[in-house]
Amino acid sequence: MIYLLIGFLFIVFSFQEVNKNNPKSSLHTLVFSCVVMWLLAGLRSGTGTDWYNYYNIYIEKPDGLEIGYTFLNNLFSDLNIHYNLFLLIINGFAILLMYKFIKRNAYIGIIGLLIFFSDSFLYFNLSGVRQAIAISIVCFGFKYVLSKEYVKFILIIVLACSFHLSSFIFVFVCFIPRYKLSLKFIVIVLVTAVLFNILLQSISDFITLFTLKNSEFYINQQVYEFNIVTAYYIGAIKRSVIIFLCLIYGEKMFKNSNSRYLFNIYLLGFVIYLVLYKISPDIGTRLSVYFTIFEIILAGNLIYFNNKISVKLFLFFIFVSMACYKLFGYMNNDRYEYYLIFNLF
Repeated sequence: MIYLLIGFLFIVFSFQEVNKNNPKSSLHTLVFSCVVMWLLAGLRSGTGTDWYNYYNIYIEKPDGLEIGYTFLNNLFSDLNIHYNLFLLIINGFAILLMYKFIKRNAYIGIIGLLIFFSDSFLYFNLSGVRQAIAISIVCFGFKYVLSKEYVKFILIIVLACSFHLSSFIFVFVCFIPRYKLSLKFIVIVLVTAVLFNILLQSISDFITLFTLKNSEFYINQQVYEFNIVTAYYIGAIKRSVIIFLCLIYGEKMFKNSNSRYLFNIYLLGFVIYLVLYKISPDIGTRLSVYFTIFEIILAGNLIYFNNKISVKLFLFFIFVSMACYKLFGYMNNDRYEYYLIFNLF
């Protein structure tokens, strides 16, 4: 329930921002919303799929994790600092960087924060903490890509990799074109990604079929694959919405060079998802997120550059509906049942 309450609060803030378009007021609500998310992530107990894994890492200090996270984890653990204080510090760092990223690039920030909260924040900051930090570092370092300060950008990538190695994938952002892509090219790229995925999946299925030991395992494998396929298409539909909305309503937005670049970055993330998810859902999600995270900027910019209030409200309704769908999913996930360290919830 707490996720829906916070989501509803962000929806109210977003609606006010869409209607009033007051930068000063928007900045205040953005700061307040980030503080709420910071407390939510830092004051939890037993919430998230990886809670106990990370808690045990904090206590036992094992080897094998990325050097940046290991250093902070062991430092705070050796100082006998309470685990939740550690969570407050590292999530404060991550959310601060995301705040700067949104503030610097989004014309309407709070709607992007709503999308971020309902998806990536709950998935990573409440579970995959290391990658949450890596994502925030990558997003913060995006300013060096825009200014073409590539040495500084590479240093940022190295820092991000010290928290989660998957962030190396973001170096490919340097090779993404900054001009507006034609509709024909976009369609060809997406169709090619789907066909390539089918080819890889067919090869995988062929190998699996002739290496199975018994029919029972094959039946179980079919059920597993069905669940993956279902999740794949739901995820593909969700991720394609922002692309279709930008193509239909983004004429004015695409006149802004940065927005064109952001769209192309998101498109690459969608392609990575289409190609890899059915092969490995974890890899497909974790690698694509460094690019699809730019959805949180595109959504606000798309609304901002449309002058018609009817279009603004329609786009707002679409983004809010998607956020609510995700929030209901987390609310019904037992692993995300929220427990506060003070046992107030």
